[in-house]
Amino acid sequence: ERLAAQRILAAHLAVGDSGKRWADIDLDLTGATLIDFDVHDCRVREAKFADATFIGDADFLGTVFDGNATFDRAQFTGQATFAHTVFAKGAWFVKAWFTGLGNFRFASCRHIRFEGVRVDGLFACEDAKLGMAWFGSACFFQAGNFTNVSFDDGKDDPYRGAARFQEAVVLVHKNDTPRWPP
Repeated sequence: ERLAAQRILAAHLAVGDSGKRWADIDLDLTGATLIDFDVHDCRVREAKFADATFIGDADFLGTVFDGNATFDRAQFTGQATFAHTVFAKGAWFVKAWFTGLGNFRFASCRHIRFEGVRVDGLFACEDAKLGMAWFGSACFFQAGNFTNVSFDDGKDDPYRGAARFQEAVVLVHKNDTPRWPP
């Protein structure tokens, strides 16, 4: 039942078939439990996934968020793919928890906040354009790859080129004792 609802949602958010597409939709899945959630190549206006639990993989590959996307306190238990995702305004991952790979390769965002985020798996952010980015009190338990990341959204934003690592990014090694929440 839950998986059928997820498939219907993905089919109507897909960019390809304009006859079935729900245009200009706001999506509120606050507190939802989502299993192998797949909305790749979809388009949403505003999205709320605060306190959601993503069991298995979460696939947002190539998804466009025209407005804000909120993932505060969301838990990702598998691979979370935000590669090539466009966050036209802002994306919030405050105190989100990634247990597997967090993949933000080639993503673009005007304003993104990873404040208090916990990443137990690898974090891939190569070639992303993040505009204004906050990584305050973030805990990375494995390697994070920020090769060729641009903190410039190209929109003459007053925050252009700004990245903040308030209280520093905490890199925790295998032999260290984890502190969560930070």
